[in-house]
Amino acid sequence: MSARTMDGSFAPIYLPNGRGITLDLAKLAGPQVSARWVDPSSGAGEAAPGSPFATNVRYFAPPKGDHADWILELRSQPVQSQ
Repeated sequence: MSARTMDGSFAPIYLPNGRGITLDLAKLAGPQVSARWVDPSSGAGEAAPGSPFATNVRYFAPPKGDHADWILELRSQPVQSQ
């Protein structure tokens, strides 16, 4: 199950089976997207390895754990000027 805000700045994706998912990050406002895995049983979260990502197609594999379901939170991130 997934949802996305109208402005494309946030999308939570619930994965009940512990399997990964391929997503087109171009569907979100960019130019970068941060990704965070959340354990729905405890609320604890951790950044997805390599986050933030460019807005392209990407495969996300959930962390290993003793449960099967995860929430993947995606948030658009502006590019930081140097």
